[in-house]
Amino acid sequence: MKNFKRYIYLLLLSLAVVGIIVNSGCSSSDSPSGPALPNDSIYVNIVYDDATKVFKDGDLSSLNRIDTANQVYYFDASNNLAASLQEGDNVVVGTYQYFKVKSITNDGNEIAVEGEFAPLTDVVKDAEIDWDYTVSFEREKFLEAYLSKGATLQTATSDSLGFGFKYGSFEYSIGIKFNKDLVNLTIIAEKIVADTKVAKLTVTGELRKFKTTGKIMIQDHVLQDFNASNDFQEGEFELKVAAAGSGNDIGLEVPLPLLKFPIAGIPFIWFEIKCLVVMNASVPKEQAASCQLDYKFKYNADLGLQFNKATQKCDKKANLRSNEFTEINKPHSGASGAMALSWGLAVPRFEINIGLPEFYNTTVGWIHAAYLVGGDYTFYPACQQAKAGFYGAYGWALGAFGVSVAGGSGNLWTKEKVFLKAGNCP
Repeated sequence: MKNFKRYIYLLLLSLAVVGIIVNSGCSSSDSPSGPALPNDSIYVNIVYDDATKVFKDGDLSSLNRIDTANQVYYFDASNNLAASLQEGDNVVVGTYQYFKVKSITNDGNEIAVEGEFAPLTDVVKDAEIDWDYTVSFEREKFLEAYLSKGATLQTATSDSLGFGFKYGSFEYSIGIKFNKDLVNLTIIAEKIVADTKVAKLTVTGELRKFKTTGKIMIQDHVLQDFNASNDFQEGEFELKVAAAGSGNDIGLEVPLPLLKFPIAGIPFIWFEIKCLVVMNASVPKEQAASCQLDYKFKYNADLGLQFNKATQKCDKKANLRSNEFTEINKPHSGASGAMALSWGLAVPRFEINIGLPEFYNTTVGWIHAAYLVGGDYTFYPACQQAKAGFYGAYGWALGAFGVSVAGGSGNLWTKEKVFLKAGNCP
């Protein structure tokens, strides 16, 4: 159990300071005014269903605590709105969470309200939410994201952070350097077997701030529009691999947190930026297998998705302005038998979530740019190859918007280049 009174107060205070006004009345038609940041804009207009029970700011003083693990809200028994709740009611708490009442227990002092998932389209009748927001990289948000995942803080200065943690058979070191308009990232993953370092995977590069724009529109409880784009997204990363007899690492997927944030004035929606590390490798020690790869990627692009009402799915939105592959060092892969290694990362992976992260929340859409390097060697026929790939991808799952069609994913672009092809290769 955790007391969220101070958290709720600070959240509401931060929204007020930014100057965004959201009227959460059940029949409100007022819209917010004032930019959140220079050149940024937000529009929010929500009309809740007549049956939705809305706990406004004045009611939150009666919210004693929240059991986030079990989605239980504890209200003071003197709160008339809490006392009127019934199983099956849809409830809104402030501007940060909503749920359907699963059960209610009243012991005379407190009213315990257990919540469960409800589509946003059940809670609101009409809604329009638009954002045009500059994503910048703040040291404190990076720090919070990593510590929340149990990483160990190794170094900290006014403009840099260093973390370490272990995931599976790999030990990770992450270094982050903050500048005005970008962050420099260094990610090192090392696999150690019997006190011997058998693999070292290194990422170095920079990620610049970018614009995220989007829209959610609901009319008469039905989703009409949902779109999101990251515009003028730029990145430059070098991926380096050195592995020798590192064994098998199949289907490795490690999500590394970078940022998790709301946009002040927009209720219920949280954005998250991750770095997703992926690996498939078979580098047998008994066959003296080894692989060395070193490539740099650079790009500028718009990435996004657009809800298609006719198909109830999402279509891609993409504009790849430029992309470059650079070979930093000559690739090598070899063994006395077959071996293969592919390793890469998706960064930034941008996710749009409905619901506060500490409670039940669901990802309704994601987009990312990804980089992959690979090397392989086959003995029969003898063939040595090395290549790099740059990919854009997107995905969606719209159950939180009342859409029953299963979620899906797709490619924004696929760019591949072979740097080495020697021997009797197909």
